[in-house]
This record gives sequence, structure tokens and C-alpha cells, in this order.
Amino acid sequence: MKIFRILSVFAAGLAAAFLCACAQKNDFSTQYPLSIISGDSRADFSARIAASPSENARGLMGVESLPENSGMLFVADAPKMASFWMKNTLIPLDIAFIDPEGRILQISKMHPHSLEPVRSVSDRVLFCLEMNGGWFEKNKISTGSKLDTAMLQKALDKRLSAKK
Repeated sequence: MKIFRILSVFAAGLAAAFLCACAQKNDFSTQYPLSIISGDSRADFSARIAASPSENARGLMGVESLPENSGMLFVADAPKMASFWMKNTLIPLDIAFIDPEGRILQISKMHPHSLEPVRSVSDRVLFCLEMNGGWFEKNKISTGSKLDTAMLQKALDKRLSAKK
């Protein structure tokens, strides 16, 4: 009887830890408002900002759905060529490779579970923005469109101060 109680408490703790880990992996409560300017139009969205190597590595793995105007912004230490894959990623995504001035250099489609790397053609990539598949096209965003850099700076400042 005593061992059963110990196992029950252990199982409950394990279940709670599992649920917390799942919630953390899919947590989109800490998002930052951003905009992309394309010609005369503006597309508003919010994004999680990956601010650590583990967040960069995990990305959107395991996420079963992404709110329509939400995504994930990856920030590199310095401009470089970028490469992403979709291992353990369950939903179709599009990725924008963005230079230090906020200009979109390239938009590529990414397919669930694909181990084929999606690479930037430029070595000037500082930011990468993953959104639901088709989001950029739906919002008439193409190469040359630009992140609102003032909003981006505010979001980065808040995210980095929250990380401390």
C-alpha cells in the first residue's frame, strides 16, 4: 500500500512535469508586436524571439498550430548565411531571411518533418522570421519589404532585458 502511494505521487509529479514541459514548448504568451512594411501597406504580427542557443535549436518543434498572425524571430550574433530544417516541426512554415537593416532578402517554404536544409542565398542574414505557410503571400510581403526597425529594436530590448 505504501509503495502504491509513493508511485502515485511520483506519477503525479511526472505528469505535472510533462504538462509543464509541453506548455513551455508551445507557449506563445510572451510575444512582441512587430510590423513589416511593403509598399504602402503594413502587416502587423507578433513573434516570440529566440534569445538563447536552446531556443534557437528548438524553434517551433512540436508546435501543433500557430496563431494566424504569430511567428518566431531568430536573431543571429552577426550577419551570416543561415540554414534551417524542419525536424520535429509539425506545421508548414515560410521563412524570411532578413538583413541588418530589416530588409527581407528571401522568402522560402518549409515543409513539416523535412530534414532538407533551407538555406539563405545571402551571407548578410541577421534575422530569420518563421510564419505559417502562406502568411507572407497572403499579406503581400515579398523580397524588399522591410521590418519596422523601431518596433524591432523595442522588442529586442524588452526580450533581452527579460532574459536577464
